[in-house]
Amino acid sequence: MKKTQRIIKYTIFSLAFILFIIAFPILSFRQEPNLNPLQSDYKKGVYHIHSIFSDGNGSVDEIAQAAEKAKLNFLILSDHGRPNIEAMNSTDWIGKVLLIGGSELSLNCGHMASAGYKVPPYMYPLEPQEAIDEINRDNGFCFVSHPFDDRIPWTDWNIENYTGIEVLSAYSNAKRGGLWRLGLFPLKYMFHPEYAVLNTLKYPDINFDKWDEINKTGKHYGIYALDAHGKLPLGRKRKLSFPSYLSLFRTLTVYARIDKELPKDPEEAASEIIASIRQGRFFNCVEGIAAANGFDTYYMTANGERFEMGSSPAASEGVIVIRLPFEFRTAITVKKDGKVFKTIDADIHKHIEVPVTETGIYRLEVFASDNKFNDLPWISTNPFFIGIGQNISIETQPQPGDTLANDATFFTLEKNDASTATYTFDTTEANDTTFTMSYTLTKQEDKRDFWVALAHRQPLDLAKHEGVIFQARTDTPARHWVEYRIRLGRDESWYRHSFLTSPDWTTIYIPFKHFHRFAGKDQPHDLAKIINLFIAANNQLAHPQTTNTLQIKNLGVY
Repeated sequence: MKKTQRIIKYTIFSLAFILFIIAFPILSFRQEPNLNPLQSDYKKGVYHIHSIFSDGNGSVDEIAQAAEKAKLNFLILSDHGRPNIEAMNSTDWIGKVLLIGGSELSLNCGHMASAGYKVPPYMYPLEPQEAIDEINRDNGFCFVSHPFDDRIPWTDWNIENYTGIEVLSAYSNAKRGGLWRLGLFPLKYMFHPEYAVLNTLKYPDINFDKWDEINKTGKHYGIYALDAHGKLPLGRKRKLSFPSYLSLFRTLTVYARIDKELPKDPEEAASEIIASIRQGRFFNCVEGIAAANGFDTYYMTANGERFEMGSSPAASEGVIVIRLPFEFRTAITVKKDGKVFKTIDADIHKHIEVPVTETGIYRLEVFASDNKFNDLPWISTNPFFIGIGQNISIETQPQPGDTLANDATFFTLEKNDASTATYTFDTTEANDTTFTMSYTLTKQEDKRDFWVALAHRQPLDLAKHEGVIFQARTDTPARHWVEYRIRLGRDESWYRHSFLTSPDWTTIYIPFKHFHRFAGKDQPHDLAKIINLFIAANNQLAHPQTTNTLQIKNLGVY
């Protein structure tokens, strides 16, 4: 009996000791003090939030209330969809918080969070460059989401003209915490929610390296992303309602430079925030370490001209001004072209000027030296592209080569049972050949997929060609597929690429190297073995009951 009591006693003592070891650093953790008010030319917000419009745990009202408690000015939704129409249409002032609707697009090479564009009458394409180009046409922004996530990484770095990448993702970091750290997360969260979240973060070396690399080919900005869902999933149907939106909103923030008060009209106010982010006029903060109220940085040329983050001053002689009105010690690393340019040792710095005499891409990382999390980049700024203009690639349009289809028998009409469609073929006096498909897409109750297609089910040998080229128009803006299938032995592989049309005739050219495999085996891309060719509309690009007329003229290859 006494032996059993001793075992129980020692067990309780051991558990209490372990609990003390775990709890002591948590309970002793404090944010660094910052009593500065948020300066009038900055707005503080959070980026990449999921709501009940997709897989989040909170309504927009609940999320906005949490943002107001965290003393934020704005938040940006990133609900899943291509785009998520409910989220995109939710932009509004809710209390004192500006909620900006956005979507996280699931593309064929990963996820891309975006906002600031008009909701199209069709679904956004799966091809990243096509999606980026459409977002840019409306002056929106788009960031590669969690680029090195273990489950959904980004795989296509040949894209151009995107806004930037998530250089720190709270959700992606948390998933890499390991069983021990994740197992202790609920206990740590119970003692100190913000500490528990901070404890899952690590210095984002691989993300920063990629950011510096892609900036060598054009302007790209880095952003801290929460990827907040307001829950901890335990399976398909089970979840825990933490970490809360409030605890996350107090962990990672974005400070956007706005030179005036936000308008009362929510769409106009959202446009101001979006323009600031699109142009790189913002910095990131690990808010759980300390608020960054009062911080500022800019580039001042020798003649006194000021340039903000994200800008491209031509003058390569000047100073990077850094204002740090804080009562705690900070250390600063200045990066130039991805390498350490200057380090400023830990001290209470109020005002620093870093001389610049060479062209280059300069950005700052600021660390709270005496904080437990002094290895995290407390503040990360966007670069100054000093003496470096924006790289613009100009793609030359190919000329048509061989005509692919010149009679009515080349295509037949195919569709699901519920959809309706008609197909005609015409030849003009100038020998222009036009295929016309009018259709209404209708979903059947017992089936997920619906489609209409112009189908060519005969072999084609296109090995000597680089791509397809044709003119196209539709009654209303729409996206359609060009698809072909290759058979090698008994195995088939299906490839496709979308194209955008409007009421005006547009020349479409799609290189075969841009087609992506969406079904079948990964095998040699042998264009001599094409067995089918389709031009189609389906549920992956169009909504049910979409009605349109597609015309294809002079279908050929180059």
